[in-house]
Amino acid sequence: MDDILLSLEKDFFRYEKISDRSYVDAVLHRRFCEMGASGRIFGREETIEALLSAKKNRPIAIFNFRQEKVGDRCYIVHYMTKSGGRLFFRTSVWTDETGRLQLFFHQASEMKIPVSLVEY
Repeated sequence: MDDILLSLEKDFFRYEKISDRSYVDAVLHRRFCEMGASGRIFGREETIEALLSAKKNRPIAIFNFRQEKVGDRCYIVHYMTKSGGRLFFRTSVWTDETGRLQLFFHQASEMKIPVSLVEY
């Protein structure tokens, strides 16, 4: 499951995926919400529009990836990313209610302390 969830998370940084409305629509749960690093809460439609507005790959690497099954069809994922010299801790909740994993929740918070990083 690690490889599947890691690949799904990386897809949000790949232009070929986030520029495809049908892909984004299918992978975001109908009740999706995100707590952005800005401190704002974003709904599903806002997130779709933001992703579709990307013009190229988002050059973001994933570090310290780990996932845990927290329910029969539910997983929580934690990892870190670096962007613009800033380090972010990210958490995602993935569910499988329809035979396909969908992103239910995502949060990004800026890290203010140094940590050791292992890239995935």
